[in-house]
Amino acid sequence: MSLQDHYASIRPGIFAFIPKYRAPGQRGPLPPIIGTGFLVREDGLAMTNAHVINAFREVFRPDGIPDSDWCIQGLFLVRDKAAMMALRIDVAAVLRMDTLAKDADSTKQAPDIGLVHMAVSETPFLDLEEHADLQEGMTVATAGFPSGKRALESPAGIQLGPTLQKGIISAIIPFPKPKPSAFAISVMSHGGASGSPVFDPHTGKTLGLLFSSLQDVGVLDQGTATYAMPTSITYAVPGHYLVSALSMAPCQLPCHPSFNNRVREHKNNPDIA
Repeated sequence: MSLQDHYASIRPGIFAFIPKYRAPGQRGPLPPIIGTGFLVREDGLAMTNAHVINAFREVFRPDGIPDSDWCIQGLFLVRDKAAMMALRIDVAAVLRMDTLAKDADSTKQAPDIGLVHMAVSETPFLDLEEHADLQEGMTVATAGFPSGKRALESPAGIQLGPTLQKGIISAIIPFPKPKPSAFAISVMSHGGASGSPVFDPHTGKTLGLLFSSLQDVGVLDQGTATYAMPTSITYAVPGHYLVSALSMAPCQLPCHPSFNNRVREHKNNPDIA
């Protein structure tokens, strides 16, 4: 199968995290995008970065909203025949990965992984590859929401879907071995892409999770001001960490309406959350 074939099956499981409530002064049809997530089990369990989850508490929260409401939704851009629909699904719960095994080095920081339970079931999901033979020069692909909503506001109109990119594994950190700490890919990325899956374009299997990018420093006003400038290097957490994180999640989670039911509800009443 080709990249196009695999991406057609992967795409429905990739979504953007957005604020649930519209903040005062927010303009435009698109909400801010906090990060990317992707479904890893059919019961609505999704994977993203811990730093994306940490940003959940920074979104606008109207007065009187209980703490049990995360004020975050997943924005799923779902194909409906020749059109697309923007389906919003609440975050039901968050599972923190602070206790994820850190190999033999107790001083090593835990991988930047977080699990989120979306309020939906019977979902499409991405398969994780635990024992991938990662090699420098290996072709990989990734899809998510780099630069947040700015990437969706194209000169030709609003883009209704994640952005697909293809590159190679540029480096394996600290060096090629069965269970590396991380790997770098030759794909330019920026805020919003955090939490995107990295997958094998030949198999569709998920090889890793984007968590950071290498940034250079640009200079303005004759050196009096600087700004972060993305490069073509982005870093990913390898699949063996993702499988370990998934094994720590409860086997059974509270049941929610099915993905197809949510799609039908949205079609009948597009104004529902």
